[in-house]
Parts: sequence; C-alpha cells; structure tokens
Amino acid sequence: MEPARKRGRSDMWEHFNLIAPDKVRCLVCSAELKYHGNTSSMIRHFTAKHGAAVNQGNTNQVDRKRELDEALVNMVALKNMVVHRYEEDKTKAKAVVQRVEAVSLTADMWTSINMDAYLAVTGHYVDDSVRLATVLLGVLPFLKLIQLVTSLLQQGQSGLGKSTLMNTLFKSKVSRKSVQPNPEERIPKTIEIKSISHDVEEKGVRMKLTVIDTPGFGDQINNENCWQPIMKFINDQYEAYLQEEININRKKRIPDSRVHCCIYFIPPTGHCLRPLDVEFMRRLSKVVNIVPVIAKADTLTLEERDDFKQTIREELRANGIDVYPQKEFDEDAEDRLINDKIREMIPFAVVGSDQEYQVNGKRILGRKTKWGTIEVENIAHCEFAYLRDLLIRTHMQNIKDITGSIHYETYRVRRLNESNGHFSSHLSDHPDAQQKANGQPEQQPGGPHANGVAAQHEALSHEM
Repeated sequence: MEPARKRGRSDMWEHFNLIAPDKVRCLVCSAELKYHGNTSSMIRHFTAKHGAAVNQGNTNQVDRKRELDEALVNMVALKNMVVHRYEEDKTKAKAVVQRVEAVSLTADMWTSINMDAYLAVTGHYVDDSVRLATVLLGVLPFLKLIQLVTSLLQQGQSGLGKSTLMNTLFKSKVSRKSVQPNPEERIPKTIEIKSISHDVEEKGVRMKLTVIDTPGFGDQINNENCWQPIMKFINDQYEAYLQEEININRKKRIPDSRVHCCIYFIPPTGHCLRPLDVEFMRRLSKVVNIVPVIAKADTLTLEERDDFKQTIREELRANGIDVYPQKEFDEDAEDRLINDKIREMIPFAVVGSDQEYQVNGKRILGRKTKWGTIEVENIAHCEFAYLRDLLIRTHMQNIKDITGSIHYETYRVRRLNESNGHFSSHLSDHPDAQQKANGQPEQQPGGPHANGVAAQHEALSHEM
C-alpha cells in the first residue's frame, strides 16, 4: 500500500512501507512510525537509527541534482547558441540588403498586454531566383518615443457630468471646469467654444490631448441653429490644416488641431431623443466621428437602461445618423465582428466620478450612495470601461484615420473644387488670363487687366 502523491516520489519510500493511512513501517528495523502526510518523521528516524544507509539512499538525490545542473548549463548554452545564431542571421541580412538593387520597407507597431509599445521593420526584395523575399531588420521598444495628438469634443447640455467624465477618462484634471473654475463662466449667455490642451503620459506613451467644451449648448429658450458655431469651429480646424498643407513652404510636421471625435452626452430621460439631439447628431455625423453616451446612467434601472439604449439605436437608424464605428469603414470580417459588438452597446451607459473610495480593501473610483458604491470601472455597474478602451486603447488610431481620410478629405475636396470654380470663372472673365493659361503670349504688363489678375489671385488666396 502506497500513499497517493502529487509530486515526485521521495527517496524515503525505498526504506518504508505505508501499512495504514496514518502509519508506516521501516524496512530496516521494522519500527512503526506515525505518518502525517509527509516524510519528516521517517527522515529523522532513518538518520538517527540507520545513518550509514542514509548516504546510500541519497544517491538518487545526487543524481537528480546533477541532472538539474546539466539542464541549467544547457539552458545557458542554448542562450549563447541563440545569440550566436542571431548574429549570423543579422550579418546575412545586411549582406543581402546591400547586394539587392532595391528594398521596400514596412513597419508594424503593436502594444503588449502591459501596454508596452514596439516597432518592427521588415525589408522586402526580389532575390536571385526572381522571388519575393522578406527579412526582419529589427524590433525596437518604444519607451518615450510615441507621441499621439488627439482632440475630443464633449457635447451636450449643461449638468450631465461632461467635465467629470473627461477627468475620469484620463485620470487627470483635463476639463474646462477643472482649469477655469470661474463662477461667472458656469452659465454662459451664448454658445462659446472652450479648448483646453494637456499632455497625458502613461507607460511611455505621450499624448497631446485637446478637450473642447461647448458650454451653453441647448440651454437657451430658442435653440434654433445652435449647432452652427460648433460646425464652424470644426470646419475652421479643417481649414487651418488645409492652409498648412497647401503652403509652399509647409512644415515637416503639420500641427493637427482637427476634431477627431465628438462625445455626445444624452440626458438619461429613459424615453427618447430630443429633437435637438437628433438634429445635432444628424448634421455633425457628416463632418466628425460621433460617439453617443447616456450620461449619469446610474439614475436608470437596468431594464430602463436597456430599453432606452434600444430606443436610441432605432431613432439613430430612422434618422440616418451614422455614429462611430461606421459599418461602411469596416476593413475585414474580423474588424466587422469586433465593431458589431461595439455597435450593439451604443450608446454607452456611463457614470463619471473623480472620487476614490475603499471597497473590499481596494481604492476605486466611484459614486457612494446609501445603498452602496457605484464602481465606475466595473462593467457590471456601467459601460465606462468599454468607452475608455474604444477611445484610448483599441480604436484611437482608427478614429484619427477616418478623420483624416474621410471627413477631412471630404472638406478638402469641396474647398479645392470651390477654389477651382472661382479660378475658372476668373479666367472666363479675363481674356488675357485665359491666353496665359493656354500658353499664348501674355499682354504687356501695362495692359488694362494685369493688376486685376493679381488682385484676383490675392483674393483667392485670402479666401482659402
């Protein structure tokens, strides 16, 4: 009878037998000992009574130690072998790259689970057999080399916790309210755009964040065309970027003040969207990425929240409002599967708080009530964590890409078409300019239209 053991068999069992669940017998002297699930009593007995035989019993332990030592040496040798192989391949890669006529480079960036960033550079070339070949040129860790620029527009009526949510999102005082706590500015008379820029850094990733607030939106008695100042602000940022882009001596790194995402705060009424909400999102969804959220979602029960979310999704579809992530921009089946899960959660039901409380021995962000603490980052309590991951971790670059390749490009094409239209009408109105455009001899500088052409070009430049 032998005991059941999870680990390797002890050498003592070569000198003892288990005769009962709690008793063992020595095979040398037939002494019976108590057994408590370990071999401590057996080792003491065997050392005291049969010391000469202990050394013989330790032979297997010595062999095991020798095996471990050899394995450790092999591991060190394997590491040296890997390093040596790496240096060999590195030398070969250098020789290949220097020998071929042309090399195409691609770069891949990714972040680990710990949000450590890396960049891999791969070379592509045609080898001697006229086949496409690739070689990994190197992998670099990004310590403090990543700098992201993003602008978030927070939109919604007053009192929905926009400033608090922004502070919670970036765990910093990034909102207008935190920076300018002037009582006179808490209830502005008209819609006034407020922009606050911050440098947020976490684990080597530095992000220049601009939070744009619109105090006074929807707070007036007459809210007709109240979205126009916001539309103008977004288009002004596109225009500023366009002017830098078409400048002859443009900067190597164009300052990007474009609005990349609008977080639209919906009041937690539990009924339906207001006509103002529908009209605003319908107009702005054509010029900026919109992510709708239900503010102060802790005022709704779980059933009310689900019904309200479903009602909002139906109203968005009925009014042709395409919020982010847009279906038409899904790149592949995997991307569509991920975005479909996000679309099912929109609008995100969020709760914001910059207050910390002790819950089960942990410091958490939350809102304390008489019946408990609402944990902001607990997905069982609200969907703040999903919103944070969407904006900062998983889809930030995609949001910026859509802004640049879709919304800004649409504005750019329209503006350039308008400019070309003005230029064409100018040519038709001025025969001498038409002749110059067609390569015909230009009239003398003293001609009646020379100053007019210059004036028109100056006016066009001023318009753009």
